[in-house]
Amino acid sequence: MKKILVGLVALALAGGGAFAQGWTFNGLVDGGLGIFILEDEDYVDHDDMYVAPITREGTRGFRTQLVAAFVNESNTAGLNFRIRAQGTNWGLGGIWIDYDDATGEIEDVGFGTNLTAFFDFAFGWVTLFDGLATIQGGRVDNGMFVSQDRMWNDDSGEGLGLFLILDPIENLRLGFAGFSRHQIYDSPLFLGGNDSATGVVAFSYVEPDLFRLTGGFRGVGTLGASQAYFSFAYLGMEDMHAAVTARFRNLEEFGDYGIMNFYATLAHSGLVDGLTLHLGGSLGMTMEDERLIDGEDVDSNLHIWAWAGVEFALMDGVFVPRLDFHWVSGGHARANGGAQSLHLNTIVDGHTFFDEENSFIRVQPSVQLRVAPNAFTEIGAIIHNDLGDNNTWVGGNGLNMAAYALVRGTF
Repeated sequence: MKKILVGLVALALAGGGAFAQGWTFNGLVDGGLGIFILEDEDYVDHDDMYVAPITREGTRGFRTQLVAAFVNESNTAGLNFRIRAQGTNWGLGGIWIDYDDATGEIEDVGFGTNLTAFFDFAFGWVTLFDGLATIQGGRVDNGMFVSQDRMWNDDSGEGLGLFLILDPIENLRLGFAGFSRHQIYDSPLFLGGNDSATGVVAFSYVEPDLFRLTGGFRGVGTLGASQAYFSFAYLGMEDMHAAVTARFRNLEEFGDYGIMNFYATLAHSGLVDGLTLHLGGSLGMTMEDERLIDGEDVDSNLHIWAWAGVEFALMDGVFVPRLDFHWVSGGHARANGGAQSLHLNTIVDGHTFFDEENSFIRVQPSVQLRVAPNAFTEIGAIIHNDLGDNNTWVGGNGLNMAAYALVRGTF
């Protein structure tokens, strides 16, 4: 992969040819160091303080990526890919745990931060009928049908296969995809079943300067449980974001195992010069009366998530203090990236147990020093307090904290 990347960059920088002129590149770097001060009730034979890499992105340790796109001279075909290097996503919240084989008790704990590098997506595309239809093929992830809220802010997922995109009328876009993540081996164990493929249908409609609608449906398969979602964003005010999303999962057995999530987010940057306010609320419900958690039947409960944030750009946007507050009932905090990821907007989504014993508050103060709007150094803290009987973050039930410093930039 290193040779491929070097070759692509060399060609892009050679200049003078149609090939080089068709390439565009951008990238991201994000990561730093965190000091975790933990309650440590369950982690034996360890001090109460850990040092580990940390990131704002949804991963453990750090993330660096290069995104490239090529378009031919007639604008009818091209390719897109993203190469990522990041900490390994394994272990509990970025933590590895050794257990005693005889007693089952925890013997040793550590943070897992091994490096992995991979193509996150890589697909080619062609347009047909003067742009009416576009076909994407490969490992597809186009982001055209993402929900408009800032708490879930996702779609039906990407995969290996084909994505047909139609633009039948102005402002309306339709998507139809078929994905599979399976190979066929000469063994019945690897042939897969009905879940070896996934179908996706999606739409997006924009009324300029007024509203945007997005939605989608996914069948059960290797991308996850079946799902349908609908999202609305108001576009009538330049300084304001306002969006709502409804999401439904496990559709084929919804009466017994269905999950519903509702999101609403609001942000405003025009009230006071330099001040931006963020508000969000999420309500989750499950059709299950009880859920099996850690081998025990636990009564299900509503998942309620309230999020508020405020940031103030001072000194012409160079110095930006910020404060985020989260309150969650009926859920836990191990979002993608675990303890080593801030990932402010998706701190608990998709990972709640609907457990009535889970409840917590989290406060995250930070200060950014911005050398450019898209590049900054950040110093901050995480103050996490469990209010229920169960540990929802890391380090044992109670008050757990971290201080961190990181660098993030997009180019």
